[in-house]
Amino acid sequence: MAYRKIPQSCDLVPPEDIVVRFTGRVKRAVLEAAGDLGDALIAAIGASLPVTASEFQALEQRVAKAVRQAVAAPVMRAVLQALHDDQRFVWACIDKARALRGLRPDRSSSVPVRLLCGEVAEVYTPYSLQPRAKRPGPKRPPGRHGIGGFGCFPVLAQVGIADRATPALRSEVAWATAALGSLAEAQASLARRGIELHVNVMRLISQRVADAGIADREAEAEPAKPSPLAGKSVIVAIDGGRIRLRRNKPGRPRKSGWHGYETPWREPKLMAVYTVGEDGRKDGEFLFYEGTLEPYDGAFVLFVRCLRRLGIGEARQVVFAADGSDHVWNRVPGAVKALGLDPDRVRTFVDFWHAVQHLHDASKLVGLTPYEASLRARAWRKLLKAGRAEVIANELGAAAAVASGEEAQKQLTNAAAYFRGNAERMRYPDLRAAGLPRGTGAVESAVRRVVNLRLKSTGTFWDEENAERMLLLRCRLKAGRWDDLEAAMHRHAFGLRGNALKHKRAQARTSTPP
Repeated sequence: MAYRKIPQSCDLVPPEDIVVRFTGRVKRAVLEAAGDLGDALIAAIGASLPVTASEFQALEQRVAKAVRQAVAAPVMRAVLQALHDDQRFVWACIDKARALRGLRPDRSSSVPVRLLCGEVAEVYTPYSLQPRAKRPGPKRPPGRHGIGGFGCFPVLAQVGIADRATPALRSEVAWATAALGSLAEAQASLARRGIELHVNVMRLISQRVADAGIADREAEAEPAKPSPLAGKSVIVAIDGGRIRLRRNKPGRPRKSGWHGYETPWREPKLMAVYTVGEDGRKDGEFLFYEGTLEPYDGAFVLFVRCLRRLGIGEARQVVFAADGSDHVWNRVPGAVKALGLDPDRVRTFVDFWHAVQHLHDASKLVGLTPYEASLRARAWRKLLKAGRAEVIANELGAAAAVASGEEAQKQLTNAAAYFRGNAERMRYPDLRAAGLPRGTGAVESAVRRVVNLRLKSTGTFWDEENAERMLLLRCRLKAGRWDDLEAAMHRHAFGLRGNALKHKRAQARTSTPP
């Protein structure tokens, strides 16, 4: 490319501030495409009109395909070419790549870009890469990238084109991958709409979209202004699910080429944030899910970051809800302090129905007949509903002292400790009087819809990194916040991807003090 002086930071012109005119060349391309449309539609209809349902369906599909091929593809090719004809815009994009990642212009090449209409547009576009002098470590063979990552096509990145796919196509592929049961189902669904992609291409695109979402949630950001939670009663419910991971066993693969692997269980942690009305029911005005496979310490760091970004400090009251897991309740006070919440505006409660399940399990261990155990569980449930968890704990402790069998004594003792330790979180009459719920059905439902219906099934084993990506995609999809993911995808179009992003995160984790 032609020599160009490196601009100073103060002289950089943001590409988004440049107005690229709707030139006559683009207008002519649109008019020519519209002119060709008539011939394409006539050819699609054929010599006779449809007279059956199957013929009408086939005709409609041919017409839609003809419109895509005759109009959408030529217009998008013309738009891409017009952007590259504006040299001021091109150099502004190159300067942006240099400012963000230190990339220098290298060469121009022809790149095939997949369009949402299913066609491919060839575009001749500049490429920028990292100066070799700044790459750490020994010289690498072709195809190997250092921690700085690979380069990018600045003009394409500026308009959201990555992995040789337009942003609209990337969003559709990621959406189908997250919404449907498998990549094969997503591939078939897109193919019915004229988008023919190999399953490996779909996997790559969806992974890169998820990477952009993960990079965005890890970035520190100011609270939303105005906060969607301002003046509302907010429930923060936390629960976990179960999925199986796949980890290769140590050693070399077998002679057949297959590598032995293990399938340990792992608990995804899920947080559901929603608002409730005066009757304690979800008001449908706000819903947010976030999930991760990180250990509980790392999960709560992520949850606090998300809650701060949502502006939870402006909420009228905040209610933390979960089952009786010590992993959650031991970390809630630290989260409240990190968020700077007024303790007088914070409530906590244990899910009522989890506690009831503990009562029914304990009633079977006190040496009663099934009918008497059922009556005992009902009596305890009335005490629990009245907020008298200490009475239940005392009765369970007394039953443990006279129980027959070491295992029964142990379980009854644990049940007594459960109710005694969570007594202050079981003041259900106070919750009812304050117009707040007493159950965590919202997050239980979220675990089923986000985790179980996609990540947990017979014979399904996940790579940990891919499971984290799918968790993020499912959280954004099921909370109705796909627009947030698209915005993150656009913001990180110039960022690192793939192994370079993985190495950067690994370095960040090792450099962060415990």
